Amino acid sequence: MTESAGAHGGGRIVPRPRLFALLDDPRRRVTLVRAGPGWGKTTLVMSWSDTQPGPVAWLTVRREHRGPRELAGAVAEVLESVGVLIVDDCAEYEDKAVTLVIDNLQELDGAPSAGDLAAFVEKRRDWLRIVLAGRGEAGLPLHRLRAAGELTEIGAAELAFDADEASGVEESVLERTEGWPLGLRLAAEARDPREATRDYLLHEVVATQPPTVRRFLLRTCFPELICAELAAALTGETHGQQILEHLQRATGFVTRQPAGSRWFRYHHQLRDALCEQVEREEPDATAALHGLISRWYARERLISEALRHARLAGDWPYIGRLIAEQAIVMIMSERRNELVDTIRRIPEALLPTTAELSLCAGVLMWANGNQPALRDHIVRSRRQLTGRGPERRVAIDVALDLFEAGAVVRNGGDMPRLVAVTTRALERLRPARLDQVPTLLQFRAFALSNKGVGLLWTDTLDHADQYLWAGMTAARSAGVQLVEINAQGYLGLLAYLQGSLGEAEEHAAAGEVLARDLHMESTPQAAMSHLVIALVEVERGRTAEAQSALRRALHTDMNPPETITSMLAALVRIQLLLSAADPVAARALLETTREQAPPALAAPRLDRWLRLTEGDVALALHEPDRVVAMYRLGETALRPAEQVCLGRAYLALGDHAAAEELLVRAGNSPDMVAAVTAWIALALLAEAQGHVGRSVDAMSRARALARRNGIRGPFRRFDPARVAALAGRQRWLEEEDGRGPDLFEASAATEAVALTEALSERERDILRFLPTVLTANEIADNLGISVNTVKAHMRSIYRKLGAARRREAVVRARRQGLL
Repeated sequence: MTESAGAHGGGRIVPRPRLFALLDDPRRRVTLVRAGPGWGKTTLVMSWSDTQPGPVAWLTVRREHRGPRELAGAVAEVLESVGVLIVDDCAEYEDKAVTLVIDNLQELDGAPSAGDLAAFVEKRRDWLRIVLAGRGEAGLPLHRLRAAGELTEIGAAELAFDADEASGVEESVLERTEGWPLGLRLAAEARDPREATRDYLLHEVVATQPPTVRRFLLRTCFPELICAELAAALTGETHGQQILEHLQRATGFVTRQPAGSRWFRYHHQLRDALCEQVEREEPDATAALHGLISRWYARERLISEALRHARLAGDWPYIGRLIAEQAIVMIMSERRNELVDTIRRIPEALLPTTAELSLCAGVLMWANGNQPALRDHIVRSRRQLTGRGPERRVAIDVALDLFEAGAVVRNGGDMPRLVAVTTRALERLRPARLDQVPTLLQFRAFALSNKGVGLLWTDTLDHADQYLWAGMTAARSAGVQLVEINAQGYLGLLAYLQGSLGEAEEHAAAGEVLARDLHMESTPQAAMSHLVIALVEVERGRTAEAQSALRRALHTDMNPPETITSMLAALVRIQLLLSAADPVAARALLETTREQAPPALAAPRLDRWLRLTEGDVALALHEPDRVVAMYRLGETALRPAEQVCLGRAYLALGDHAAAEELLVRAGNSPDMVAAVTAWIALALLAEAQGHVGRSVDAMSRARALARRNGIRGPFRRFDPARVAALAGRQRWLEEEDGRGPDLFEASAATEAVALTEALSERERDILRFLPTVLTANEIADNLGISVNTVKAHMRSIYRKLGAARRREAVVRARRQGLL
């Protein structure tokens, strides 16, 4: 497919129905076909004119028509040739409609005759249709026709060939030429299409511009997008916006991206031609221009573009500063491979030369999974900062802190140190300004989130909750998606550890959805969401779904694998083995997991989890003595799940008093999984003591809590025959006395225990707000704590009062004199 550009007949003419339809529009009597050279304006109008039923008068404007009398005479002559006689500026025509084509309109720019032509065009003659074609508007006041809806405009965007019109043309050629008709023709016919295209554009587009515009084009061709502000930085030209808009109107090779924005884009082939011209005429200017572009993009926080042009400038020390001050946050985004690729291009000999380039070397070691070398580069970078003033080093100090926190400390599992390093980073960021630390908001989100992770594993759950929420919110505002995904996963883990499966699932699912939407499901930061889903599915009794979530976690790109994430994946596998009634394999895997833990691992909450898992395995293997040896009845700091584990051990050993004390405490805790397990164990204990009513009430409460929270796993931890018998007896008794299962009321004995268990000081603070109309969010604001903490305490209050909802808790608290 080719189209002759500018002359009728120099190639095959391709019918263009969509453009003919615009030219035929009966509602508009004037059509402007305006574009730069080679867009096929003349060819289009000529091929269309052949389809017209009436006569077509054609005037190609030349230099001699710039005078009013000369132009008027030329117009009269071409109209007379089709039977229209103009006398004293009046014309009558009673035959078919006449079309007047005035081509090469740009010749009238600034000419005296342009005003007369404008008056002629604006006269409404029902029998006359006017088509104006050229590279500009020749100063004609066409705005009135536009406002009246009487002007059809066909520009380069419409003249460009689309895929249907360019059938048979390779997709790459159509993309490169952007449908430019002459470009397509040259691609098909020229011996050297690239050279032919370049020569044409430089002579017909660039050389025809005024000297100021030519220099503007040559200085602004290297960025993929250009705006007036960037152009000013490259040219010193203060009228960049007007120049770009002029080029857009007059050439068709400059377009606004997108429409209405400040950005413009040069046609691919024009940009290539300009860049080659600069590199040929001013080779020394190329690097300098790329350097200016990079620094402008850096000021605008457009990091990817800043890095790309700094690389093209070959300014490696500046790249080091740019990465340390801004681009390091790309590690926590979908652009991390772009960052690593840039660093790989830095000459190896330069990497040890500055603190910033040493940090870059550390990032390279991180990408390669070389932890020992990574630590060495961080140490060297800090040493190279010696003597640098505080103002000049705050950004890289924080960058080193947070890189070490994420890549070394957290990866190795030293959670107390993670808290210390992120705390130091937050202290450094507190007085910092954005001009000192351009990525202050991103750094803060990363530090808050990682401090929350450290606090969770150091078993400071309330503070962990606050920092994880703050980190997630800050990450969302700063656009650091991987930090947000990871924070969601850890908030889910926190809720799971507190026994709230619904909240755990909600956070983890949100993390998975965000990762999927951003195509980041396989990133290490998404692994925690997958693992939490697996843990929740185990407690819901859905083994297949749990295994699927575990596989998603194991298939993330962890290189090297994060210690705690790997150990948590092993704990999920152990839970699945216990669900499959294979405690021997579970114990073997638990022992292997402990043996493989690195020496640097320091995570008290993980230690407790491993010990609790060991207790679950021991109970499954009928070794209650081993559990008692691990825990002691007098340990007041036992968490609900640990109370249940030890209570079940005492139950198996026949120590009913000790078992009941622990199980009742756990049964009235906010940990729903522990509570369900405790009430099942209390049902078995009451049955062993011969208390049928208490046994039925306990099983009723266990089933009610389980139904309300979607919990099934605990029922599998006991003898299935005994659990089934108790459940069957409960249903029989309920049918005998004509009542359905009371989901919220315990027996009188257990209710008394619930009502007399003391509330903590924080729970009493929150209890005071329950009779009000304040929401959980508003209570949190009043107390200066997170909403998640308020909800956890509210669940605890409900359990201790034996209430199912807020109003019921208020009533019971008043009966007990607590309000």
